[in-house]
Formats: sequence, C-alpha cells, structure tokens
Amino acid sequence: MKNIFYFLLFISAMLHAQNNCQQAVSITLGTYTCNQMSGVLPGMSCMISNDTATQAAWYKFNLDESQMLHLSTDLSQNTGKDTRFRVFKGSCDNLICVAGDDDSGTRYLSSAHFPIVAGEDYYIVFDNKWDSQS
Repeated sequence: MKNIFYFLLFISAMLHAQNNCQQAVSITLGTYTCNQMSGVLPGMSCMISNDTATQAAWYKFNLDESQMLHLSTDLSQNTGKDTRFRVFKGSCDNLICVAGDDDSGTRYLSSAHFPIVAGEDYYIVFDNKWDSQS
C-alpha cells in the first residue's frame, strides 16, 4: 500500500453528478462539488440505509495504484451541512460495498478511509436523506 491520498468533496454548485451508476461522472483525486441530487438510489444500503432518502448523486473513479484512500466532506465549505455517502466497487450490474459514512466527520459531515485496488472501478454515491444539496 502507498500513502493515504485525500479525495475531498465539498457540496455546493459546479460539478453535476449523473443520475445513475451507468452515467456516473468520472473523477480523479481532488476536490469536487456536488449540486442538486436528482438520481436514483443504489439498490443496496452499503453501511447506511436508504430509509428516507429519495435521490442520489453518482461519481466514478479508477486509479493506477493500489492505496488507502481518504474520502471526506469534512471541509470548511460544508459547515452547517449534513452529508453521507457510500462507496462501491465493481460494475453497475454487480456493485460490491466498500465503505459508507454518515457523521464520522466534524458535526454532521462524513469521512472514511478504505483500501482501493489499482484498475478497479469505484463509485461514490451521495444521497439526500438530510439535504437535497448534500
């Protein structure tokens, strides 16, 4: 395993995630924004339930090196927001739960560390349980 890389996400208005797994926006390591959620929820809960969530935002990434990854919405831009996410790997027809978080960060923000394998597709899914913009 290599060093931990940070995959930081903040919620505001710029990058629009697509509505489902097949149309997930491809991203790389960096900081991104997520606008209104209007997509479908994943068919499985992956560490947090779908319960009252009704919409989702999907992102996809694939890295060249196996490593530990830190995915976080715990940024000053998100103060006062409530976020949660799930991470899957595999194909859209066969998603496998990797990680999920709701409130491990400061106040109601989310943060998780998990290993990734080089060359595999990973999907990050945010939902609107707490807020349609987070």
